[in-house]
Order: sequence, then structure tokens, then C-alpha cells
Amino acid sequence: MRFVSIRRLVLSLATLAMAASLGAEEKSQFEYFPISTVPDYSRTPEKHLAALVQRDGKTTINHLCVVGLRYDGGHTAWVYWKENNTMTLWDPPADPDDPFTLVYSRRTLHLDRDVVPADEDIRFSPFLVHEEYVNGILGACEKVGQKFVIRKQPQRKKQEKK
Repeated sequence: MRFVSIRRLVLSLATLAMAASLGAEEKSQFEYFPISTVPDYSRTPEKHLAALVQRDGKTTINHLCVVGLRYDGGHTAWVYWKENNTMTLWDPPADPDDPFTLVYSRRTLHLDRDVVPADEDIRFSPFLVHEEYVNGILGACEKVGQKFVIRKQPQRKKQEKK
């Protein structure tokens, strides 16, 4: 039992160290860009966004904005979804034509609960992010992000067996 506690502590400290170094790099060494400028992402991001809206959408009309984030050694993108008040991380997909790469993202921020005003509020949590980081992405979305309006399609009713 004690082995598990020590292992958990070591993993937590390693995660904290990585998050601290990542946070420091992101604050000073990244730039925003439209994903249409990078061939790693689909030329038709609408199908990826539609799959996400179809799975998680609560409204018929959905407003989304996609902005790329370039940093030393790579790039990724964030999808801001106004109606769901979320931001979903969109890593460059292995197959840009697979519409489910965004649906199975490794990270979705719920802006009402995962964003904190101060670094001290993050503590050891791997789920919380700083308000300044989120505001930077939202501001970049307005400036260089690609905006989409996606309509959620009505669910087909299953036919009853006779």
C-alpha cells in the first residue's frame, strides 16, 4: 500500500514539473495561426467539428472557432465551442480524414470549472489551467481563428422490430 502512495507522489511531482516547464514555455515561446496553413489538419475541418457537435451538442446551432498553437518542436490546435463553453485540444491527427480524431481528444477544458485566476489555484491539479492562458487562446481565436457554424443533425429514431 505504501508503494502505491510513493509512486503516486512521484508521478504527481513529475506531472507538476512538466506542467510548470510547459507553462513557462507556452507563455513566452508560442504563436497562434489558422490551421488551414498546416497540412497536418484536414482541409475540411467541418466534418471533424460536426462529429463533435453530433456527439456532445446541446443546441441545434453551434458556433466553434479553431486556432492553431505553434511552439518549439511542434504545433497543436484548440477548438473553442461557445454553446458548450468548452475548449478541446486538437492534436495533429495521424489520419486527417478520420472525422473522429477530434471527438476522442485527450483534453477538453470546461471553462466554467477548469479555469482558475491564479497559478496558486492550480496546485497539483493536472486538470486546471490558468485564466491568462485561456484568454490568450480566446483572443487569438478572434484574431486568426477559423470560425464555423455547425448544425446538429436530428437523431434518427431506431425502427421498432415487428
